[in-house]
Amino acid sequence: MINYDSSRGQIAVQKAGGDTALSKLFIKDVQPSDSGNYTCCPSNAEATSITVHVLNGEKPAAMQHDANPGHSLSCPFQPHRMIYWFVTLLWFIVR
Repeated sequence: MINYDSSRGQIAVQKAGGDTALSKLFIKDVQPSDSGNYTCCPSNAEATSITVHVLNGEKPAAMQHDANPGHSLSCPFQPHRMIYWFVTLLWFIVR
């Protein structure tokens, strides 16, 4: 089950199965108010969180950092295009 808490529309979650589980969080027309903590809490694995910072300047960008300092993602975007955040859970890796 995938839950998310948002007061605005234009947010969707897709889930795919297989040997690995892949969940994608789609945020259309991302805005600074979309900045914050996003947490994935699978029922059979440890929860993980990322902090998303939506920056708006000469070159708008969104940055994400997860709890593991070895992973980070920077995703430039056009203000009127859809931005995709991909959160991948690899179930076969045990921490």
